[in-house]
Amino acid sequence: MRIVINQPNYIPWRGYFDLIDDADLFLIHDDIQYTKQDWRNRNHIKTRHGCKWLTVPIMKVSTDTLIKDVHINYTDAWPAVHQRMITEAYQNSQFFDVYAKDFFAIIGGGFKLLLDLNIASTRFIMKALNITTPLRLVSELNLAGHKTDKLINILRNCGGTEYLSGPAAQAYINEAAFRDADIALTWKNYSYRPYPQLWGEFLPQVSALDLLFNCGSNARRYLKSDI
Repeated sequence: MRIVINQPNYIPWRGYFDLIDDADLFLIHDDIQYTKQDWRNRNHIKTRHGCKWLTVPIMKVSTDTLIKDVHINYTDAWPAVHQRMITEAYQNSQFFDVYAKDFFAIIGGGFKLLLDLNIASTRFIMKALNITTPLRLVSELNLAGHKTDKLINILRNCGGTEYLSGPAAQAYINEAAFRDADIALTWKNYSYRPYPQLWGEFLPQVSALDLLFNCGSNARRYLKSDI
């Protein structure tokens, strides 16, 4: 069984969904430390003025707060801000009207936890891309361990025979430990074709919403890496 383990991100880019699509099981790593100024609560959209952040404000966290325990801050009306920014950026895209209303319902859903918002938005994009990989939370497994040891414990618990990971993880994963555990370790290559975009020069690392709004039912043609 090929397994992908990734932290929950807010409206991730297409590489995130390409990984999920390549897996037999996608595990959301929600019981590790929350990192500030990261992809957990923000992502890029493409606008007439270039890339702009969409950021979900969160309540104050400590250094040991886990991702699954992060609460959304509704002091500012961020759902309305996100809706306005997305509309301004994509209302002229071919498939905006196909997806926008349902996505706006998600961000306006009043989720208390960032994790729940991220799961809902991830499932929304998966459905639009016809990705049927099952999802589970790592926290439900109640497993111990740190870094590579924990990954191996997770994979063994779920019957994993292969771990598929993005290339950034090469900086901290102990490949020898995977060999000793007799679990294959495969690195995903992110090499993607450009697709039709609004606002000039193609920008690849933006939210997968950009792919949906611009390509609609043709989005899967551009989902998979060329390598």
